[in-house]
Amino acid sequence: MSPTSEPPPADRSIRSFAIVTVLAAIPLLIGFWFGGHILTQLLSPLVELAGRSIGVVDTLEPADGGWRVVTGDMAIGSDGRGGVLTLQLAETELLRLALSIPFFLALMAAPPRASRWLLKMLIGVTAMTCVCVFSAAWVLLAKHMVEVNQLDWGAGLRHSGVLVDAARYPDWMAYPVELGDYVTMAILPLAAPVVAWLVLNLEARAMVTGVLRRRSATISD
Repeated sequence: MSPTSEPPPADRSIRSFAIVTVLAAIPLLIGFWFGGHILTQLLSPLVELAGRSIGVVDTLEPADGGWRVVTGDMAIGSDGRGGVLTLQLAETELLRLALSIPFFLALMAAPPRASRWLLKMLIGVTAMTCVCVFSAAWVLLAKHMVEVNQLDWGAGLRHSGVLVDAARYPDWMAYPVELGDYVTMAILPLAAPVVAWLVLNLEARAMVTGVLRRRSATISD
């Protein structure tokens, strides 16, 4: 191909996709950064339900932009006063967990758009919401395990002069739960939107497959 010739249609499609994705992502991420707390609070009932199903949440309430999670595990302080073990999810953690939603919207906004675009957009947003809820519940499980297993056995579980009535997690759970915590915080928010986009958008999948095949053929030649 001469220097002045037109790039192949596939290359033009990739460039168009990349440009539109970036242009769509900028306002989406800005809006998400300033208004993401509204989204996270809307998701809080679902996360509370998921947390209750795995036994780490009794109630969940907003606190300093994030969530304060009451576990229901009874605690008795050294002064004899009763209380409960609580966990904190910071606002930055919640925003990271929900990042998959604006990322997916940016991908779906770019060409080539899927047939029945609006329906697939709704399906994808629902899937990303489920990913966010699952991730938040897993992070709470990891936080709960760390809090409980860091306590020493005594008359009860002792931590900073507090006796906690909570069953210790088995040692074998530490690695898979901590690995899952890393995956849900660092990988899923970026990987899940891409997977959903490729599954729902046949045209985009064909574009990506075509580019990979052409690159593979170029390398083999």
